[in-house]
Parts: sequence; structure tokens; C-alpha cells
Amino acid sequence: MTKREKLVILTALASQMGCQLEGDCRAEIFAIAKKMTEKLSLSDQAGIMEAIISQIRWGQNAEPVHHS
Repeated sequence: MTKREKLVILTALASQMGCQLEGDCRAEIFAIAKKMTEKLSLSDQAGIMEAIISQIRWGQNAEPVHHS
């Protein structure tokens, strides 16, 4: 898979997951995201995506892990 294809999959998965959650996104988050895309290098953007994915899965506001 190309990098573009991987990013399309991440975008689709993030959109689907976000639509399943309750509540709205604060306007300031959209402003922050816009500034990040304008100011940060692609490498820094990828690093932030990695950190956010880790937080979603394992960190703040993560779903509880159920061990069988």
C-alpha cells in the first residue's frame, strides 16, 4: 500500500469512529488542526497522529481493556 492509501484508510476509520461517539467537537480544535497542517512538517504531523492514536487506544479516554 502506498502512503496515500494508508492515510485514506486512517481517515475513513477515524471518521467512522468519531461518528459513533456522542457530543460535538469544540471549534477551537478545528482551528488548532488547521494551524497544525499549515505550520508543522509532514514528519511532525505523522508523529502527532501516532501519539493521538496511542492516546485513543491506551491513554486518556481509552476504552477499557477486557482480558479473557
